[in-house]
Amino acid sequence: MIYEQFAFWGRAAPGMPAAVAAGSRLTYAQALRWVDNVASHLRAGGVRPGHRVAVPLSPEIPALLCQFALDRLGACSCFDATGEQPWVDWFVTTHAPSSPRQVRVPFDSLPAADDPRAGAESQIAPHRWQPHESCRIKGSSGSTGMPKWIHRSYMSTLHGLETSRNMMALGPGVTCAHSLGTAGPAATLKTNAWRTGSTLALLSAKPRELVAELASLHVNLLALSPGSAQIILSSVGNTPPSLPDLQTVYLFGARAAPQLADQLCAMARVVMTYGSTETGNTSCAVLRAGKAPGHTQVQVRPESRVEVCASDEDGRGPVRIAVVDPACDGYVGDDGVARPFTEGEPQWFYTGDRGWFDRLGMLHITGRHDDVLNLGGIKLTAAELDDLVAGCGLTVEHASLNAMDAHGAETATAVVVMKEGHTAQQLRSALKKARPTITALRILVAQQLPRLPTTKLDYVKLRENLARGVRKPD
Repeated sequence: MIYEQFAFWGRAAPGMPAAVAAGSRLTYAQALRWVDNVASHLRAGGVRPGHRVAVPLSPEIPALLCQFALDRLGACSCFDATGEQPWVDWFVTTHAPSSPRQVRVPFDSLPAADDPRAGAESQIAPHRWQPHESCRIKGSSGSTGMPKWIHRSYMSTLHGLETSRNMMALGPGVTCAHSLGTAGPAATLKTNAWRTGSTLALLSAKPRELVAELASLHVNLLALSPGSAQIILSSVGNTPPSLPDLQTVYLFGARAAPQLADQLCAMARVVMTYGSTETGNTSCAVLRAGKAPGHTQVQVRPESRVEVCASDEDGRGPVRIAVVDPACDGYVGDDGVARPFTEGEPQWFYTGDRGWFDRLGMLHITGRHDDVLNLGGIKLTAAELDDLVAGCGLTVEHASLNAMDAHGAETATAVVVMKEGHTAQQLRSALKKARPTITALRILVAQQLPRLPTTKLDYVKLRENLARGVRKPD
């Protein structure tokens, strides 16, 4: 069904743009012919239904062509995989194969869209997927930065795509774009764009040029992580730009501080999402300027089956999400076998977040359950301290966490990149004024914070840097 939904637009609206970039355009007819041509190359190279195939993540269009071609053939797309994973059957390459597990697809010399050789596979019936067949394996860093591999069945993959599609309101006439690096939501957005007849706008990786690109490509929907949003706003002096075509900003991957949410609300309708790569379930809520809470707040749909395992008297506790296909989905081990996310409870995925439901059924995410910081006279989650730091308006970026001090003790720490002309001592004074009960906080100044390809903060790298003592306390 994933391939067939895309192929529908190639036949029903062949001239409709599937992708646009500065000075270039790809129609759905061209995209369909090229997907079928890529499928022909993969099939000739030995790819068969059930095989696991590593998909190149860039350039974006060849990666998307490859993914839909594998959906046509009934093979499992593996994202972020390298030659180190022994459970991958094939690795796509654009050059002559140098290993028995490589299959060549010459993306740079595919036949032109009007060449009869393009689409040679079109007479072969697409694979008829069964619900529990292996469909996706995704590399993820999660919230910790530790790499892991997530297996999703066809049923689970389709559920996740449908969940996101309903939330995004994609369709013909909608131009969408993302600035999410290689994050899972980026792949979901691109897949859904071509399943629904939307146009995918390809953006450069240069933040200072992004606003002009969004305007020239008439982007209606922009998917961002809070980290990307902060970088983009910083590039234009933190003044929300005027983008008349932009209707919706979707925030994926992490919570947004109230100050950032307010800036984005001045640009367009802002939707904050909450979900997990593991389950594919996604919930969302519209944020409003001046009313963004100090934590993520989302409306949970009943079909998402999100629960809070209340462990406190006030009903707060760990958040868990139902797994769509517990018989098949799970973390892939070195042996290539997918095992349930949670031992003893394969039907639930525990997110690692803490939260609570209010009387209206809104889920409030207050932070990670293991990120409670002891600040002397008060205890806050890392997210709550992040909001306090952001509210002072003295930093470019920052991260709050527990980290080992010189004596080997866990210490509440704020790692900050200060704005020009401001000091850590000024930040400490501002925090003390905002919360007088903060008496134990280590502030470390950095030139920049390490980030993952998904634009999330790389907390593993950050802790490694702190352990090496590369940053000095104020």
